[in-house]
Amino acid sequence: SDEEDDEEGGGGRRDRPEQEQDPALDIERIQSSTVRLLDAQKNMVGVISVSEAVRIADENDLMLAILSLDGDPPVLRLFEEKDYKKHKYEQQKKKRVQQKRSVAKRMGLKELKMGYNIDIHDYSVRLRAAKKFLKAGDKVKIVVNLKGRENLYKKQAIELLRRFQTDVASDRRK
Repeated sequence: SDEEDDEEGGGGRRDRPEQEQDPALDIERIQSSTVRLLDAQKNMVGVISVSEAVRIADENDLMLAILSLDGDPPVLRLFEEKDYKKHKYEQQKKKRVQQKRSVAKRMGLKELKMGYNIDIHDYSVRLRAAKKFLKAGDKVKIVVNLKGRENLYKKQAIELLRRFQTDVASDRRK
């Protein structure tokens, strides 16, 4: 393991291996010869060459990150290390919220609850509701709650779920 330590080059804070994996810091991805540069306070510096942007970042001991490759020219911003980490966290947070929203919009999850000893009429109402939800493109989750002594009737609850599943499936095939 001593050989591995030598290859890492000391392992100090300057090495920052996680940055190599971050695509926003990979300046080689930029095909354009010029970029729009923003300073650490989000003020417009101007449209300058990529090499000039790298030089400015090095002189001021700042990080250079890609905000948008799609722009014409691409947009880069100078960051202090702590500000970049904060920016990256905010972006990840926005992305997570956006993913949750898009999943919720695409398909709803409807939940139907019943007891293991459900009445025939109540069963048919739940069955009709499940079919309606499935026809609308939603997922359906069936819950059979067992409380206290009802746990003795797990087999009946499982049998009820299987019967419900076959009833829904048989009507969908028709």
